[in-house]
Amino acid sequence: MRNKNFINYLLEFPNYISLFLFSFFMMLASPILLDMGKSFNVLPESMNLITTFFMIGEVTGILALVFLNRRFNGKNILIWTYILIIPTLTGLFLVESLIFFRLLYFITGCLLGIIFMNANMSMLEGTVENKDSIVNLGHGFFALGALSSPFIASYMINRHINWRFLYLIVIFLVIISFVSYLFMYKRKQVVLTAEKIDTPLKEIFKSREKNIYLLLTSILMMLYVMSEVTIFSWAPTFFRVEKL
Repeated sequence: MRNKNFINYLLEFPNYISLFLFSFFMMLASPILLDMGKSFNVLPESMNLITTFFMIGEVTGILALVFLNRRFNGKNILIWTYILIIPTLTGLFLVESLIFFRLLYFITGCLLGIIFMNANMSMLEGTVENKDSIVNLGHGFFALGALSSPFIASYMINRHINWRFLYLIVIFLVIISFVSYLFMYKRKQVVLTAEKIDTPLKEIFKSREKNIYLLLTSILMMLYVMSEVTIFSWAPTFFRVEKL
């Protein structure tokens, strides 16, 4: 029984990596906005907008997944998300235009938002009976990603390594996450999300109560994004500026 329970926890590994990946990327630019701004010849205040674009993209991706899951199989959505995120991250590594850089951050936010939301739903729908423990463990990996990312970014900058190489690390994490998902999916032999019925768009917005709930949820998520962007993205750069 214990061995079976351990295997069930182990089969959730792709979800752990997904949560780690999301927070790792989210915190990646926080301590190096000064260095990124120098590359694009803009002030840190202007460079900080990439975090805003990312968080808006995250909310968009999470909300989009709600509707995508009504029309498409969850497994296919996740596979295509991983396929699309690799060229998007490659674009962040190569692009020289700040406008396109912000656009790519928004797209990355959408894709990682889908991955993040899918990981949370997958843990709740998985075979582990103790849902509280599996969610806590998963968000432990989320915390590890958020903690390790600024240290790695700062270490590379202190070693005079171009900040763009950080996106190659993210691509490597994406590949690990994708491969582990495909491998563990075959072992679990279950579908991450059930087959979805093709629901007309008019039927989705038919319930007035659900529409109000969706609107209020969207507003709360935007307020959360505003506070989080202000605190976690600007604080490291502010301290660096004051130190200089």
